[in-house]
Amino acid sequence: MGKGVDRHLFALLQLSKATESTPAIFRDPSYAVMGENILSTSTLISPYLSGGGFGPVHSNGYGVGYGVEDEKCGFAISSYGLKTKEFVSHIKESLHDIKSVLDSKA
Repeated sequence: MGKGVDRHLFALLQLSKATESTPAIFRDPSYAVMGENILSTSTLISPYLSGGGFGPVHSNGYGVGYGVEDEKCGFAISSYGLKTKEFVSHIKESLHDIKSVLDSKA
């Protein structure tokens, strides 16, 4: 989704509950699918934080808190019993691949 549009739609849905009519967008099957965020991420970078986390928003998803600085990056990854270690392994592999590409261009 990006840009927090899902939060705006959530607020509109909550406001619509005070009326007797639910707008068509919220009855459309695609709205239900849109709410099944399998990968939910948030940045955690701040000089005032030494750690943190971000939980999954769907029972079949992952929560990824991340921080990227000039010389390092870090991740806090969680799920509800999914293959989290395997997911972490894939992230590590991807980061090594990115580093290899960047190193070859230097």
